[in-house]
Amino acid sequence: QVFSSGANMLATIQSKPTTRWNHDGIAEHPDRPCGLADYPIREQPFVAQNRWKRCRCPRVSANVMLIGSIAAFCRRLKRHKSRLAACAVTKDHGVWQGALGVIGVGTIGTAVVRGLLQNACGRDDDTTGIRRCILSPRGSANVASLMAEFPAVCSAAVDNQAVVDAADYILLSVLPRQAEDVLKTLRFRRGQRLVSLVSTLRLKHLQELSFPVTECAIAMPLPAVAHRKGAVVVVPGRPWVMTLFSDLGFCAVAEDENQFKTMQCMTALMGDQYKRQLTAQQWLTARGIPKAQAAELVGACFGAFVAESTDLEPSTLEELIEEQTPGGLNEQVWREQEAGGCYKALAASLSSVRNRLEGN
Repeated sequence: QVFSSGANMLATIQSKPTTRWNHDGIAEHPDRPCGLADYPIREQPFVAQNRWKRCRCPRVSANVMLIGSIAAFCRRLKRHKSRLAACAVTKDHGVWQGALGVIGVGTIGTAVVRGLLQNACGRDDDTTGIRRCILSPRGSANVASLMAEFPAVCSAAVDNQAVVDAADYILLSVLPRQAEDVLKTLRFRRGQRLVSLVSTLRLKHLQELSFPVTECAIAMPLPAVAHRKGAVVVVPGRPWVMTLFSDLGFCAVAEDENQFKTMQCMTALMGDQYKRQLTAQQWLTARGIPKAQAAELVGACFGAFVAESTDLEPSTLEELIEEQTPGGLNEQVWREQEAGGCYKALAASLSSVRNRLEGN
């Protein structure tokens, strides 16, 4: 009824001979007493309300507000339907149709498993019976923690080969120096799918070591995937890989392995971020601020900084820097850092990481 009424109202308004729509999508009504136009129809109604002077004619104003309300409702419905579709994909066609085996339950492996088992569809993971996760015996403390958190989903295998035997999808998350030796001892079967989280293992070599597996991918997640707020870089962008990682945060798909390694360099900035925060915390405590209070303040400040720069457009960062008050404290700090070579050193470190990923 809402959609029908809204459509009829829209048709009535647009059918009036005195209504003209200009190239900006604005309804012009020369016969109105106030002489004003409607909202720009391409703008979000309640955002446009702050940018454009709305017509005050009672009947037209009410109609425009009704159309705006219907448009907002349609957007919410679209988001809801997309979420339901994602849940259906996870249930019916996603990686959890079979069992996921995890070889190497370290920091990253644990974070990925914990994030995956936080059910995006709002069901209780311990009672669905759809998902199974077989963990390797290494990293016993992490294995015990995951089994306690998801007792009906997680189980521990006696060894790595037992993980492979029981799994349809395998997540390899061992140290780079261990990866080749681990893979050489394992016997895979056709139809399995393998994702490597090992930073230095090339895709071609991964496929050779895991024969006869034909569906292989490489991914590089950050620990925040445990809270489903992380970032993951993957290659290639196969549908099953996207299904696996799409609910863990932002998922970037590289065109090829060369681009993947360049994008992977961004994940190396995590330690630098923490070191900057620690430096700020230590500066505060050296000047008499209690350590606990200093930690809370640093966390809150850096969190606020990041909140303003998470969903970036191509020019957002340039605009944010330009917004700093000329001669103000914020501008002072970044200019002094720049003069001291801080940002050139950062770029040099990223280039060094890129060379290391190439084996140079």
